[in-house]
Amino acid sequence: MFGYRKAIKLLLVAGLGFSLVPFAPERVSASGWTGQSFTASDAFRTTGVQGVDGWIYEDWNGSNYAPMAYEDASFRAWQGRSGYSLIGWNSPDTLHPGTATDTALTFEAPADGQVSVTGNVRKRDLNGGDGVQARILKNGTQIWPTSGWQSIAYNDDVGVNHSLSVQVTRGDRLRFVLNRNGNINNDSTYWDPNVAYSSSDAPDRPAVTGVADGGAYPSAAPSWTDPTGTTSYATLAKDGGAPAAFTSGSSITASGRYVLEIVAERTVSGNVFSSSSKIRFSIGTGLKSRFIASEGYSSSMQGSDHWFYRDWDGSAYAPMTYDSSSFHAWLGRSSYALIGWNGADTVHPGISTDTVRAFVSPMEGTVNIAGVIRKRDLSGGDGVQARILKNDTQIWPASGWQSISYKDSVGVNPGVLTYVKPGDEIRFVLNRKSTIDNDSTYWDPQIDYQSGGPGIKLHYKHPSHYIGDVHPYWENGTLYLYYLKPGTFEPALVTTTDYKSWQPVALTRSGSAPYQNYYALGVFKDGSVYRSYYGNGTEMKGSESLDLTEWSNASSSYDIANSMTPYTAGARDPYVFWDPDAGVYRMVSSAYRSNQDWGIGSGMDVSIGLTSSVGSSLTSWGTQTDLIRFPNSGVPVGSAQEPEVAQMFKLDNRWYLMASIARQTAHWVGGPTYWIGDLNTSIDADNWASKTAHSLEGEDLAAAQVFYDGAKWIMLGWIPQQATGNAWGGHIGFPRELYALPGGMLGVKLETTFSSAIRGGALYGGVSSPSAETGSWTFGSGTFSSSGAGFSIAKLPGDYNRFDADMTVSMSGSADRAGLLIDKGATSPYGFEISLDRANNLIRVRRDTTGTGNWTNFSQIPVAAGDLDGTNTLRLISEGDILEVFVNDKYALAARISKSLDSSDIRLFSSGGGATFGNVKVYELNE
Repeated sequence: MFGYRKAIKLLLVAGLGFSLVPFAPERVSASGWTGQSFTASDAFRTTGVQGVDGWIYEDWNGSNYAPMAYEDASFRAWQGRSGYSLIGWNSPDTLHPGTATDTALTFEAPADGQVSVTGNVRKRDLNGGDGVQARILKNGTQIWPTSGWQSIAYNDDVGVNHSLSVQVTRGDRLRFVLNRNGNINNDSTYWDPNVAYSSSDAPDRPAVTGVADGGAYPSAAPSWTDPTGTTSYATLAKDGGAPAAFTSGSSITASGRYVLEIVAERTVSGNVFSSSSKIRFSIGTGLKSRFIASEGYSSSMQGSDHWFYRDWDGSAYAPMTYDSSSFHAWLGRSSYALIGWNGADTVHPGISTDTVRAFVSPMEGTVNIAGVIRKRDLSGGDGVQARILKNDTQIWPASGWQSISYKDSVGVNPGVLTYVKPGDEIRFVLNRKSTIDNDSTYWDPQIDYQSGGPGIKLHYKHPSHYIGDVHPYWENGTLYLYYLKPGTFEPALVTTTDYKSWQPVALTRSGSAPYQNYYALGVFKDGSVYRSYYGNGTEMKGSESLDLTEWSNASSSYDIANSMTPYTAGARDPYVFWDPDAGVYRMVSSAYRSNQDWGIGSGMDVSIGLTSSVGSSLTSWGTQTDLIRFPNSGVPVGSAQEPEVAQMFKLDNRWYLMASIARQTAHWVGGPTYWIGDLNTSIDADNWASKTAHSLEGEDLAAAQVFYDGAKWIMLGWIPQQATGNAWGGHIGFPRELYALPGGMLGVKLETTFSSAIRGGALYGGVSSPSAETGSWTFGSGTFSSSGAGFSIAKLPGDYNRFDADMTVSMSGSADRAGLLIDKGATSPYGFEISLDRANNLIRVRRDTTGTGNWTNFSQIPVAAGDLDGTNTLRLISEGDILEVFVNDKYALAARISKSLDSSDIRLFSSGGGATFGNVKVYELNE
């Protein structure tokens, strides 16, 4: 019989370095488990998400199973620990065994019951090899064939069927295992198993309101009611941490990524039967960028995945109700106003109301709206007509309706780009024309949040995901940029020789599984071996490679022990480097005396720690000590200063310490902060705790790292994917060159070769005068000057997309600030202000959306007093919704703004006094 079992699942693998185990959307049973069917290929996703409909991708190395990672550079499939261990290569129903591991397609039972397990195993590639062999396990027990393996010949395109009846308990795992036989040549194999419940006394999963799988919310209060005769309990895990008990209706406000697991139980004849449901969502962070109506469709709740079902009677919208007796679809106020009739992608207009499927935006950004509208029923009628609204404003077609004829099986794809804020509604409206005869219509809208708009070409992101924390390694003219993938925190690699063209390179593993997903971070060379270290709780583990692409676990003799006294909460983010002054290796890391978020102590007491090797050996290390401590006494943990990705580097006979201070900005991850060592002083001899912190960039160059390219120090980081909110990962920022100023402060400028390479032809050369709009202006030959104590604006001729603006700016003695206004428009209250703010000693990017001082600051950096006096050079580079600002070849500022500037105007401005703009030029951006 099926017994009671706790539904606790540890989501944080030891490491103290943010490892997230994601769960994907699951279907919610509407009327019992019997008849519920789960086919592997139907659940296949290419978004790096394990667990859709209970299907998990693993491999077996002879001693343990390990989850695969989605590899999207070469195979575009789920890949295991050895070469060619793949699921979904060329097709969702295809498996390939590995060179040293078996491929395991795994189904985790969501409920107690009896299931039928059916499928067919046959070769896909018939061109050679020695065939494959297959078997099915329930947990660790083989259930098919009775023993050994089922052999599949190399040219067997008919295959072998399996049909089993298996009793499962919630959480049992059915593993469909494929082995290479003798070699892996031509081993691509079709295997698309189905698991269907033939009987079950398990209760339905409760219908949850307030959150939906994959959703993102400012705050949430998930709630549910137990079906009659059942009880439930729930756990909630945040940011990959251990689950804690959760009560229906409790409020969640802290930013993070959550997994809510609800276990429902029912007693039948003295036996307890159970089922579970997992819902993954986020608070204050956009974890998801694509929303497809049919994938978010739910028959049990409005708002699943942010999709709502309504109708429009000419004066008001009203929510539909689910009709479970006749149409089995969402039904409006008039007959045949239906969504989901005969398919989640099908809509039907009503007799007297329009059918409306609405998407409510969970976050800010530019969205692309797609999805073909075409007739489903082609047998008659007079066709239908469609339109799309943003809130109450029509955005497609430009006016009127888009007509779809009664027999149009090809249809129309809207392809609309628009900007949305949280809470904005995109409404997909279907009208009957004159009659409702044969009006069943396919319309499966898709909402894609853009990676900053269509104009982004130089700021790199991978085609399938954003770029997380970067770890650069330079060798022989090539930059090997390792980075972490958002969501899974797996390492990935791109290379470049010019910072313009980036090439994804597949990483592979050999040997046993790594201790953490993030096994390749900062890289250095030890003789002929490349090494990398990563956090693993009580120690830092090592990885090694001979070619920078295939990695394996280093011997445990290379472990660097974390000093658990006084750092009882462990350490993470190791950066290992060679110190030529002392002839030893060093490691800086984030070391924690307490971390309330991890359940260790209260508040957050964290240091940038230093560990040194004993001599030049990488297998013998001393203890960690504080370089700089952040005790955060009396500070709530949510706003505590937390140093991340610390580095040390030496420039002009000084050591510098750099880190990003988290939890201080809208994006959580901070911009680079640095501390200056004394001239000609060793690391150990310096008093780092006494040093002053300096800003090297604004908050929108996140988790920045530096490297030496053989001639100069370069800094790279990622620009957050959204203008506001904590959404981890984004685009790679432009390369910055660092150099030392007198006294040790660091200057920042755009890397010289890249700076020249991206500048295209002239769009504006200063010959035509700007148009004065406010204030008093004098337009001379190449020089434009404002005067007076007020606010002066002058517009450059034309509009610009992807541009590089360059000029000098000199402010009069009374002026408080001057600079550029972008995308102001003739009637809008204000644009994006790029200002040299002398009054506040700031360079910043901000916007006043109302024209009344209601400012939104996107990014800013402090400057030394007096640095904005005299003549300043100002360069602004605009790509989509990313701005990069460079001033005096000394300061740099990246900003993600709230709109993609695909065609924008440029204005000069001064405030509080006059300013002179000289040599004003605008250039195209080369790609």
